[in-house]
Amino acid sequence: MPYGNYSKAVITLAENRLGQQPLKSLLLTMCSQTTFSLILYSMYGLTDAFYVSRGVGGYASAAVGVFSPVTVLIGGITTTVGTGTGSVLSRKLGANEKDKAGDAVGCMFFLWIICAGLVTLFGLSLFEPLAILLGASGQILPYIRDYGKILLAGTIISTGFSGVMRANGDISYSTLQWSLPVFMNMVLDPLFIYVFHMGISGAALATLASQAVSMVTSLYYFFIRKKTPCRISPGQIRFHRALAREIISVGLTSFLNNLGSGLVIAVFNHMLSAAGGAMALGAYSILSRITSVLFTPFTGIMQGIQPIIGYNYGDRNYKRVRDTVRCALKADFFYGLAVTLLSLAGAGLVFRFFTDREEIRMIGTQALRIMSLSFCVKGFVQTAAAYFQSTGNARMAFLLSIGSICLIQLPILLTASLLGNITVLWAACAAGDVVTAVWAVLIYRKNKCEVSV
Repeated sequence: MPYGNYSKAVITLAENRLGQQPLKSLLLTMCSQTTFSLILYSMYGLTDAFYVSRGVGGYASAAVGVFSPVTVLIGGITTTVGTGTGSVLSRKLGANEKDKAGDAVGCMFFLWIICAGLVTLFGLSLFEPLAILLGASGQILPYIRDYGKILLAGTIISTGFSGVMRANGDISYSTLQWSLPVFMNMVLDPLFIYVFHMGISGAALATLASQAVSMVTSLYYFFIRKKTPCRISPGQIRFHRALAREIISVGLTSFLNNLGSGLVIAVFNHMLSAAGGAMALGAYSILSRITSVLFTPFTGIMQGIQPIIGYNYGDRNYKRVRDTVRCALKADFFYGLAVTLLSLAGAGLVFRFFTDREEIRMIGTQALRIMSLSFCVKGFVQTAAAYFQSTGNARMAFLLSIGSICLIQLPILLTASLLGNITVLWAACAAGDVVTAVWAVLIYRKNKCEVSV
C-alpha cells in the first residue's frame, strides 16, 4: 500500500504540502513526531537494561539480552497483526465502509488473542529447551527463568495497537500509547527492584504492569471512545476469513523481518557466549538497548518519507520522489556520522553509566566503538525499503528485509565466529551493516523510477 500505516485522513490533510512544500522542512515535520514516539518506546528496553544491570547484576543483564529474541518475536506478531489491520482499515475508512472497518478491528483482536495464547502455551511448556537454545548458560538460566516466564505469561497484554490508531489518523492518541507505559516502567522498575527487592522478576513485572496500562487505554479507544472511527463491541471479536487473509498477507513482511532480526540476535548470542562468556552477553544486552535508542531517527525518517513518496509517485512527480530519497539518505548519513563521532568519544562514559562491572564496561566500550564505524550508513536499508513499500514494489522490499539477513549478515557472522575472537565478532557486525547498506543503495539505483518530463 503506497501510504503504509498512514490513514487517508492524514494524507488529505497533508496533500497540499506533500507535492509543494520544500523537502527539508517537510521531512522535518513528517519525521519528528514519529521519531519522538519511537524514542519513547525504545526507552522500555533501556530502562530495564539500566536498572537490571545496576540493581541485580551482570548475569541478570545477560539474561535480559538472551531472552530478547522472544520479545522480538512477540513484537513481530504484534506488528504483523497491527500493520496488516492498519492497511485494511485505511482503505475501508477511505471508502466510508465503517462496518467493514469495525470487522477488521474485531478480526485483529481475534487473531491476536489466538496468537498470544499459542505463544504463552508453547513458550511456557518448552521454556527450558528454548532458553538453552537461545544461549542461556548455567549461571544465566535461573535469571532467565525468573524474567522470561513472567513475560510469556503476560503475552496477551503486550500490545496496544498504536499503529492501527495512526491508520485512523489519531496520531496524538497513538503517541499516548507509546508514552504512558514508558513513564510507568521508569517508575516501577526502581520501585520493584530496589524497594521491594524483587530482582529481575521485578523488572519483568514492571514491564507487564506498564503494558497493562497501555492495554487499558487501547481497550478504551476501540470499545468505548465515541470519536474512534472504528469503535466496536465485544461481540465483533470474531474470525473473518477474507479479512484475516488480507491482514496476514500485508503484515507478513514485517513479521518475517522481525523473525529474521530475532534469528540474528539468537545466533549472535551463541557466538558471544562461546567467545566471551556471560560478561560479553551482558555488554551486548546493554549495547543493543543503547543502539535501539540511537537508531530510532532512522526509523523516523523511514516512516516520515513514506507518505511523501507515495503521494508524489501517484502524481507521477518522479523527480520529487527521487529528491525525497536523496534528502533522506543525506539525513541518514549525517545523523549516523554524528552518532559515530559521539560513540567513539563517549563509549566509555556511556557504559560507566549503565554498569559497575569493569569487565562489562571494557567489552561494551570496545563493542560500541567498533560497531559505530558503520552507523553513518545504518539507515540506508530502511530508506530504500521505504521507497519500495511506498511505490508498491513489495517484492523488492521483501528482498531487502529478508535477503540482507540471510544473504549478508548471517554468512558474515558465521564466518567470523570460526575465529572465536570477540573483537572479530564486533567487526563482523559492522561489516555486515556496511555491505547491506551498499547493496541497498545499488538495488535502489537499479530500480528507481525515471524522472517524468
